[in-house]
Amino acid sequence: MPVMELPAARTLRRMAETLNACPDPAAILSQLVEAICRNTGWTTAGVMCIEENDGVALVIARYNPDRIGPPLNDRWTLATSPTRMALIHNAPVLIPDAQTDDDFPGYRDEARERDYRSVAVLPLGCCDGHGRQMVLSVQSPRVMTPADYDLSFIEALAGLAAIALEKLYRLEEEQAVTFRAQAARIRREEMLRNALAEDSLSLIAGEVATLFDCPVLIVDLDGSEIVPGRSPDPETLSDADWARAVAGPARRDILRLARHGGCGAPRFSEAVLDCGGRRLVVPAQRVAIEVDGHSAGALILFGAPETPAPDAEEIETARMVLGVQMLRSHVRFRNATETSGELYAEIVAGGCRDLRALGGRMRRLGMNPDAPARLIAIDLTDENAGMATDLLNVLRRAMGRQPEPACAALVDGMILCHLEDPAGAGDPPLIRRLIDETQWFLGRRPVAVSGRICTALTDYAAVWAECRRIAALARQFGRDGLLSARDFGPYPMLLAAAGTGEVREFVEISVGAILRHDRSHGTQYLATLASFLDQGCRHQACADALGLHVTTLRYRLARLSDLFGIDLSVPEARFSLGLAIRLSGVGAAPA
Repeated sequence: MPVMELPAARTLRRMAETLNACPDPAAILSQLVEAICRNTGWTTAGVMCIEENDGVALVIARYNPDRIGPPLNDRWTLATSPTRMALIHNAPVLIPDAQTDDDFPGYRDEARERDYRSVAVLPLGCCDGHGRQMVLSVQSPRVMTPADYDLSFIEALAGLAAIALEKLYRLEEEQAVTFRAQAARIRREEMLRNALAEDSLSLIAGEVATLFDCPVLIVDLDGSEIVPGRSPDPETLSDADWARAVAGPARRDILRLARHGGCGAPRFSEAVLDCGGRRLVVPAQRVAIEVDGHSAGALILFGAPETPAPDAEEIETARMVLGVQMLRSHVRFRNATETSGELYAEIVAGGCRDLRALGGRMRRLGMNPDAPARLIAIDLTDENAGMATDLLNVLRRAMGRQPEPACAALVDGMILCHLEDPAGAGDPPLIRRLIDETQWFLGRRPVAVSGRICTALTDYAAVWAECRRIAALARQFGRDGLLSARDFGPYPMLLAAAGTGEVREFVEISVGAILRHDRSHGTQYLATLASFLDQGCRHQACADALGLHVTTLRYRLARLSDLFGIDLSVPEARFSLGLAIRLSGVGAAPA
């Protein structure tokens, strides 16, 4: 015996098929309100979405085949509508006779104007494409009894519509995700093609900036180039002021952020930038750009603390595109470093027979082998050895801003700076700038040695050897800053040959007790002894040089003999004391 299908069930089945075939949300809602009015006692129906921020309900679908007269109201104030109550309780709200109901004056006024009586408002159970909740409203021109409401049938139809809508929204979202992925892939491929074709960081940076909503800044560490984008704080700095700050006072802070900021941190952290009298505090995130395991640069994103983390795919696209561009800078920098390092290592080694070939190679680096030049040796401690190439890049950039030719290379674990110095200036401004840049980069005063002027290629080996000896002495005696041979008097060769350990022991045995006594008692015995020896042990000349009476001088000398057993009548003792006094001054920084 065949199974008989009830009319309501047939209607629901047909509606399910119809709603699933609808091509868009508007068609689904139109089919829903029409089906309700054709299959129930309700004559008009509508669907409203809720705009909570504006406090209104907007009609987005309506069925009213017999409508005449002025346009219907499409905007309802939530305060005078039952829609909010239906959503809060997730249950139908029934108005038996809207024309006499005072709880919802909006419906009462329209019911009298349009001549309808009973109203039912039901939550639809889903949201529209903008995430707004929806409600279903049905009306009848007569006062309906509860038996006439057919709410279960209406709720079943609404449930079918909600399922169809959610299915359609999911499909649209999947299509949107697919479209965005395809668009991102096409854009990434185009950006990669441009990066491969264009050797310009500024052009590539402009394309990368379009990936993000926030201001970005790109730093090429190997190429010493910073490309600013929009100002991270337009209320404080205009875009033009920001570009000037990046090129000037903020440059060091930006380079430090690019090297040491939180690599790939998922959140923005506070960055402090000196913008030339203005202290800019702005949240920033650093994305490291690595080439062959080397930190070649960084993408810096500016935002607010509550700014969500950038999309991982966009980050990866930017990293890939910038990595291609920075690879060029890295290769150029590495080749220049290897070339200059090999050349200067050969020059300072000495013994080269073909000086003309060496001179030609120097000219290719932009240096004149026949011009007077000065060598500066910047010593790197063991803990800073791994920073040598980055520091070399910083110094090369500082040299590039100067009118006089200069070059830098890694030689013997030190940085050799070659400065043409035709005027023979003892301390040109560039030297001080190099020391300042090194101190900023290392975070401490470096050991830097300024060598004698080299007038020919054959001078370089001896001058470099002297620079290395003085740097070694500076390490032994705890000296730093810019040093030269004159800071150690006539003794660098002696100290290097004898070894500083033996020298210290000799000074300690000879005058160590006098030094300690002077420090603890505030006496001037060592200065008196040094002056007496410098004056050839002549009492009156020494007293005049010290501004003392001869009797006072004789008393001091007697105390030296009593306290320290010094016998100045023996020539060997006088020579030994004089040498020890001079060597004791080598390790002391000048006042």
